[in-house]
Amino acid sequence: MKYSIVLFSSIFLAIFLVRCKKEENKPYEPNIITEYLTRNIDSAKILFQGKWNWIETKRLNRNSFIYTTPQTEGSSYTSLFSNDTIYGFKNGLFTNSQKFGFKIRKEISGVIPSDSMPVIVYYDALNNIQVYIPYLISKNYFILQWQYVHSGSGEAIYKKNN
Repeated sequence: MKYSIVLFSSIFLAIFLVRCKKEENKPYEPNIITEYLTRNIDSAKILFQGKWNWIETKRLNRNSFIYTTPQTEGSSYTSLFSNDTIYGFKNGLFTNSQKFGFKIRKEISGVIPSDSMPVIVYYDALNNIQVYIPYLISKNYFILQWQYVHSGSGEAIYKKNN
């Protein structure tokens, strides 16, 4: 009887360890958003309100994408949009706040003179700087498209915290 329990425990432990090892080597599966995303400013003013958790950033590196996540970074990031102010949190601790708004911005890329699209604008009053970032938003997700304004960046995806 003792032998059976030891044997069963050993087999169970071996299977558990092999299973855990497989999970570690599993390739990252990027988030696929199937909801309709919009750039409409009137919709964005309503949809952005609330608390959002960063879930992934995707950027192109030569021929493949590089993904960073809260797991790879070892930190969680949350943004709380309230009226015209965004509050930032890292690992649940307040880090900063700043004003934001929306507008149509021309020459987003700096390359195509006639391009224009809606952007979210972050206002840095301390340094008198405005940062314009194209976005896409739905009821449960928003994407900041940093690649339009910063060559080394990509899309940052946030999920609504309900």
